[in-house]
Amino acid sequence: MAEKSGSGSGSGGVGTMDAQQFVAFFSQVAQIQSHLNKANPNQDLSSPYYILPSENPSIPITNVTLTSSNYSAWSKAMINALYSKNKFKFVDGTIPKPEKTDPNFKVWQRCNTYVVAWINLSLSPDIYQSVLWNNIAYDLWNDLRHRYYQGDRFRVAELNEEIYALKQGDMSVTAYFARLKNLWEEVDDFRSIPGCDCVKCECGLGVVRQQREEDRVTKFLRGLGEQYSTVKS
Repeated sequence: MAEKSGSGSGSGGVGTMDAQQFVAFFSQVAQIQSHLNKANPNQDLSSPYYILPSENPSIPITNVTLTSSNYSAWSKAMINALYSKNKFKFVDGTIPKPEKTDPNFKVWQRCNTYVVAWINLSLSPDIYQSVLWNNIAYDLWNDLRHRYYQGDRFRVAELNEEIYALKQGDMSVTAYFARLKNLWEEVDDFRSIPGCDCVKCECGLGVVRQQREEDRVTKFLRGLGEQYSTVKS
């Protein structure tokens, strides 16, 4: 029996591979596959160039439509959708347009077309007509941001006025808080507090962040209905 087994091993039969041989074999397969993926990035599942067979440039990837007054909500929805498809790098400048002689040009062109189509599908008709000529995702994204990102002092003032005027009224506590949170997030989008790199904060940003949170808790409590007077006190 031992001689027959040895003979099988000598003939290279897969059935006689031991555990170490299996590990070595699959390691070689993984290396070959990795090499093929690098040579063909559109076949690498982790590559931004990869497009799922189910993806379609004629199907919207978000149900939020960009108008002249909702850029913040639209951009967040689009960013999340593009991240989920591993395509945000085509609009943030990480993957620039390659030269036509570049081996990746055609696969970049295909992905760029998908992203442009998805952005266009999320635009209101008037906005779509105004950017129809723009066929590079990075340029299109920045053009829309430049036009509709109203991050000036007047928009911030409008948001703060709406925040301080907001009361619970007929809303549930959950709905009231959700509305406040949306407004706060939009303010943060315009006036974010920089991150602190101190081991033990000495720059004062931690104090500023804490004060903002305290102000928001106070606003939330003051806007609650009279039935919550005990909670407010």
